[in-house]
Amino acid sequence: MKTMTTWGDDVDFKHFLPRLLELIAHDQLSSAESLLGKLTYGQWWSWPDQEYAAVDAFLHAWWDDVLAREEVKDPWEPCEVATVLEGIAQASHDLTPYLTHWAEMNTPFAVQHLAAFVLSEAEGLVKGQLQGAYWTNRPAQAQQVTQWLLDSQQQARLESAAHTQTDTPRREWLEMAAYTLSVAKS
Repeated sequence: MKTMTTWGDDVDFKHFLPRLLELIAHDQLSSAESLLGKLTYGQWWSWPDQEYAAVDAFLHAWWDDVLAREEVKDPWEPCEVATVLEGIAQASHDLTPYLTHWAEMNTPFAVQHLAAFVLSEAEGLVKGQLQGAYWTNRPAQAQQVTQWLLDSQQQARLESAAHTQTDTPRREWLEMAAYTLSVAKS
């Protein structure tokens, strides 16, 4: 975590980066947000094309993997999607491709992750902000996510999923997430 700020340079960071990203992908490394913030510190967008493309591909694959994971069992548990998106925001200047991909995923899992994310951010959303500590480092990205969440399409998506849900507790938390967005927009 101290590479490039206390010791070493971007060459040292790049040496260890493949293994560190592997650990992140397998949920074996805490503080993914800090590590991914090092990408911004190291200006990874200016790296050689092949290196940039590899990191970019990892971030997109990691996001896709998390969104495709099994349904959310308990929306009141820490939200994995929130952590991953906050981490990606530390490295990416523009979250539009990630949010667009999420919006286009027409799976129950993607919608359940959306509901869990909304509920995990509910307190902040009603104030027009996101709660995670790392969002303060990336206000433009936080604003992108907030605007995307408060777009009427996300509320409609949650409401539609709630109407088709036969499991009462799941239907209720989908409805609660949709209601949270309606309150946050007002």
